[in-house]
Amino acid sequence: LALMLIIPDSPHSLLHRGMEEQSRKAIFWLTQSKSVAEHKIEKMIEDSHSQKTQNNILSILPLLKKPSNWKPLCVSVSILVALQLCGVSPLVFFSIKFFQDAETSVDASLASIIVA
Repeated sequence: LALMLIIPDSPHSLLHRGMEEQSRKAIFWLTQSKSVAEHKIEKMIEDSHSQKTQNNILSILPLLKKPSNWKPLCVSVSILVALQLCGVSPLVFFSIKFFQDAETSVDASLASIIVA
């Protein structure tokens, strides 16, 4: 966590916060080529403008219309619903107490980590 203070920001992060010149310098430092850096920064600016216009719920609708996306979506939602309904969360939450009450030879905290 302390290392995050000395790690420099990414060019994308700098551009997102409006620091275009620092973003250009960072890309130039990474690529060591002015033409490549200019090309990359222009592409990043273009991509960020297109993301701002499409950054709403309506951009998800075309993805839901594709039949190939329905099966993975249904499987993911079914797994999440099953996990909520089967009671796994309380089991994991109280697993340390379960192992302490069972007086196993394994440390209760370690067993809880293994179960989770």
